Parts: sequence; structure tokens; C-alpha cells
Amino acid sequence: MWKTDFSGIQGKDPALACRVETVDGVPRLFIGGKETAPFLFFGNSEAENWEPVLADEIRMAAGRGIHLHSLVLHLPYIAPGTDWRQADFSHFQKVMDYCIAADPEALVFPRICMHHPGVDWWREHHPEALAVYATGKTGGPNIASEEWLKQETDALLAMLEYVRAHPDYDRRIVGYHIFPQYVGEWMSMNGHCDGVDLSEANRAMFNSWLKERYGTDEALSAAWGRRERLGQAAIPVPPNNVNFQEEGRGLFLDVEKQRDVLDVYDYISDLTARRIEELSEVIKRGTNGKSLVMHFYGYLFELGDPKTGHQALRQVLNSPYVDVLCSPVGYLDRLAGGVLSLMAPVDSVHAHGKLWMVEDDTKTHLEPPSTEDYGDPFNHRIETAWDTAMIHKRNMAVILSRGLGVWWMDLWSHGWLRDEGIWENIESLCAFYQAYLPQLKGGYSPEVAVVGDEDGIKAFRDPWNQAKAVLQQNMPALYRSGVSFGLYLLDDVLDGRAATDCKLYIIIGAYRLTRDKAERLKARLHRDGKTVLWLYGADTAARTFSEEVTGFRTEALPGERRPLLEGCHPEAYAYAVPVAPVYAVTDPDARCLARFQGTDACGFAVKDMGTWTSLYYGGLSLSEEAIRQAAAIAGAHVFADGNDVLIAGQGFIGLYARSEGVKTLRLPGRYTVYDEEGRPLCGPVSAFEATFRRHECRYYTYR
Repeated sequence: MWKTDFSGIQGKDPALACRVETVDGVPRLFIGGKETAPFLFFGNSEAENWEPVLADEIRMAAGRGIHLHSLVLHLPYIAPGTDWRQADFSHFQKVMDYCIAADPEALVFPRICMHHPGVDWWREHHPEALAVYATGKTGGPNIASEEWLKQETDALLAMLEYVRAHPDYDRRIVGYHIFPQYVGEWMSMNGHCDGVDLSEANRAMFNSWLKERYGTDEALSAAWGRRERLGQAAIPVPPNNVNFQEEGRGLFLDVEKQRDVLDVYDYISDLTARRIEELSEVIKRGTNGKSLVMHFYGYLFELGDPKTGHQALRQVLNSPYVDVLCSPVGYLDRLAGGVLSLMAPVDSVHAHGKLWMVEDDTKTHLEPPSTEDYGDPFNHRIETAWDTAMIHKRNMAVILSRGLGVWWMDLWSHGWLRDEGIWENIESLCAFYQAYLPQLKGGYSPEVAVVGDEDGIKAFRDPWNQAKAVLQQNMPALYRSGVSFGLYLLDDVLDGRAATDCKLYIIIGAYRLTRDKAERLKARLHRDGKTVLWLYGADTAARTFSEEVTGFRTEALPGERRPLLEGCHPEAYAYAVPVAPVYAVTDPDARCLARFQGTDACGFAVKDMGTWTSLYYGGLSLSEEAIRQAAAIAGAHVFADGNDVLIAGQGFIGLYARSEGVKTLRLPGRYTVYDEEGRPLCGPVSAFEATFRRHECRYYTYR
């Protein structure tokens, strides 16, 4: 296997030393030894006619105290045998000079675009390393290729040499945001559309991975249920046309008979995580650990399809070479009146000492209506200046309550942020964030833990649609439930790294438990008066440990159905098509809370387990009412009813009103309440009322 040669660069420090360090339970950003607020402006230096727009927005951001900028810089293609001094860094130089001219105090966290111009050369010389999908379509360079890794590494090392040769750049660059593959977010999105990659490079790497996992032909053959030889196995193709009733398995793969498909899913994410770590190591070793490294990754609650490669977050979190992870705002229900959904288990990310950054790519009212879907039809235009300001404020409530970072983005350099009024609002939000941060001492400590399982999600037969129903569609209800909740990986909860003393645990996607995980789960959660809500069961793919871990007897209802619960689910919560299996609670010791619509079958139940309490929820997506009911059973505080967007942290409440009217906010004790300027409003009180405009967002603190 090819190895990186650092001999020419080792020992050469960048001019600016940067790090992420956890202080009082919150990962903080340090630049040149000084703590720096994690606020950035992003400008697209690849867009058409970007120069005048970008210059104005950089100046506006700098005028409000934001001197940290994210800019797209090309990673130059380095032809074989070419010295880095011959590489074309003209775009790199142009963008850096332009930024410095607009903001002489600029610091830059460049987004290094790895879609290099050498793709035609690559196609000619390495056709074996191009992605070839199950549909027959041919893609670009394949991350499974060792030659791809070598080419990208050589280009990264050349870039570091170039930066070091230009002191005015070297003293300004704080780190590198590595930006490869589909839209730069480490997504194998062609896999979703066109199936898995069947190229020779991918087959060879997959067989190498199989050898690591199984070791012998006999072990591989036993796992796959057919005669196979290591080094010669073809890549199994996951099913695309789903028959829910096939072999009675319904929503799930047969975890015994389709071990080969599950291996493919594991491999895609493992490979992605490996490449993230390898390229991160290039930056870290090439800068003696002084430059930060950031990646888009870990979209568990947004990208459930394992063909995207985003289901190996725990591997990335264990890497010493990665400092920052990030994602855009969730794309479901993000408009006026909607929520800011975090795509990833961000509270697990912080528990590992990594900083999470939110990309606020709100398409503001400044986008011309005639071009509102330009390049991103999934991200619609905000209609008014009022709604733009309130959405930025809503988003910041989620960010500051956890101590996350954020960059404000003009995705296409259309002038989304080319307005002093927008930056004045952002400046006030940043000031509130910094004033509130000392109250986060000890880190974000919610009473409700939402726990996702990367391995379990891979068991879905139709993961793109089914996982989205289970993961993505649960997010709006959580934000509108009125509870304070954290987002975690199951492994971190079981290891005691995170969410050790929550009152309510909502388990999502634990569909393929191992004996080890089942035992760890029982040891961690079956005690201390904890309440556990099992969303759509646990271990339902194999049915091995289901009753053991949940405490409930359940049985599958005959046929297909839309699993809606009386009193919990409006029609909007229905999965698009009928599904099977749907499990009903048949346990005589359980108390039924809701039944499946049109039946006597119990779909939502509670059971006293002595040292803990178990809740079973048979629907795919939670409702606000069901979350509040579960919280009440667990003794977790509910700040508000009414389904407005509520964000709560230590002594902080942000409320974004879905409708106008009087809102009642309940506190977890008797406190004095303060407005955004720190002026007392009332108290000591246990609840207070306030009148809101439609889509108005307000912040309160209490102590």
C-alpha cells in the first residue's frame, strides 16, 4: 500500500498555531494562543462574477468584528514528476489577495476544493480507478484508488509548501477544510442514485477490507452463506426495488442471509472514514500539528442511506488528526416557521473534544425571486427581511445553547449577505453568544438524550426512504416538543462518554444489536430510575434481543399498514407507503398509551421495570405530543406546549413562534427571568407569558 513521504516538509511549522481545546466542557477555538469566537463568513470564490460581491461581504463581516473567512481555494493538479513550484496557484493567490485587500485583519480557513482540473488526464491514464456504478454509469476518480490518494496527497503537500513560501498567507491560514467527492461533503451520492461502485479499484479495496474482517475463505463463506474466496469476491449489489413482504422481512434486510449487503454498507463508510483520516494526517503532519483540519461528515440524522458513506462517525471521532466537523442546516422544515435541524449527533462530537460547526446557508430575501432555486432547489428563498433576521436568530439559538460554531454563507455569491442590516443582526447575535458562553460551564446538559445507532440504520431494505422517515422526520417534532434534548451516538452512551445522567433516552435505529451491545445497553440504561423510549423497537431486524433489552413482548401485525397512533399522529406523520412489519405490544404487564389507528392493537406503551421504566413506540416518526408524554413519565422538564420551536440550555430559552399569540414558558424551578439585554422581566417565577408575532424569535435567560 502506498505511503505518504513527509521527509521534505517535516519540521516546518506554519506561522500561525491553532487548536481546539475543551474548556469548561465546551470545545473552544484557539488561534495563535488566543481564544477566538467560532464565527466565520463564507464567500464563494468560484461563482460567476464573485469579486465585487465577495469584497463587499468581507468588508461588512469585518466591520462587525468577524475576521475569520471561509473561501473556496482550488487544490492544483500536480502532474506526475512535477515540482510543486510548477503548479498553478493563480486562483489560490487571487482569492487570498482579494480577501486581504477587503479585510487587512483577515484570517482564512480555506475550503480546499479537490475537484482538480486533472480529471481528463486521470480518465486517460487511470480508467480502472474511475467509479463504475451498478447502473453502468461512469463517474470520476474513485476514493478507493491508491493512485487517487497519492495524487491528492501530493497536491496537498504542494499547497503546504506554497503557503509556507508566502509568509503573508502562512500567518493568516488557521486550518484546512478538505472538500472532496460529491459537492465536497464526503458523500457517495451517486451510490444512492446509481447503486454501488463496481469498479476494479473498488473491488480490489473491498477484497482487502474483507481479508481484514474475515481472515480466511472459510470464515467469509460461512458469513455469506456461499462459497467465496478472499481476493476474488464480487461486490454484492444491494436491492433497489423493495418488496416489503419478501421472505417476511418487510422493512429490513435479513441480517443472516444478507450479510454480504451489510458488509458492503460497512465497507463504504469504513473506507470514507479511512480516507478522511489519511488526508487529515497529511495536513497535520505537514504542519507539525499546528493547523486545524475540518470535514463535512457524520450526517446520521439527515443521510440514512449507507451508500453515502456517512455511517462511520465514531471512527472519525477517534482520529487525532481531525479537529472540526460540520454540516449545513438540515434541509427539512428550515424555512420561516420551521426549525434548525442538526444533521449529526453533535453532542457526541463535542464529547470527543471536536468542535462542531453549522453552515448557515439560509437563502435570504436578497436572492432575486427569479433565480431563487439557482443551483439548490432544495433550499428556498426567504421572502422578507424580517424572516431572514428571525431565522438567523433561531439558528443561533441552537448554536449558542451548545457552544457550537457557525459560518454565514452566500452560497453562490448572489449577495445573500450583502446588507448592513443583516450584519448588524448577526453582530448582536454574536454578542449574546459570547455573553452567554460562561453559563455553559460543564457543557450542554439536557435531560433528554436522542440516541442514534449507525450500525442499525444499515439494516433497512430501502435505506434512503426508510431511514429518512425514522431519522430526519423525527427532528422537527423534537424541536417543537418543548424539551431540551441532546444528540448522541449509541456507542458513546454505552461507553459512558456522553449522556450519563439524562432522564429520558430515545433510542433510534438500534435494529441489529450484538450480544456485546445488548449487554452494555442493559448495564448502562436498565438502572437508576432512567426512562428509555424505544422508537420502532430494538433489534427488530434480527429479533434476537428485542424483549431482553426493551422489556416488552411484541408481535408483528399481519399485512402492511401505515403505523399511525390514535391521539399522537396527524396524517402528516404517515410514512409514504404502507410498511411491514408493524409491531404491537402484547405484554400483559404494560399499560397502553395509544393504539394503532383503526385497530385495538397497542402501539405506544409504558412498563415499570423496577429500577427503570420502558416505553415502546411502534410508529416510525415521533409526534410532539408523544415526546411530551414520554418526558412527563420520565420526569424531564417540558418548557412549553403549543408546538413552537423551543431551544433550551443552561439558564437559556430561545422561542421561535410558529404562530402569533400569547406563549407560556415554564421554568424548571423559581427563577428571575431576564431579556436579551440582561434586564429583569419578572421573578422569581416558575412560569411566565409573552406575546409573540408570527415567526418572531426571542431569547431569555433565567437564574
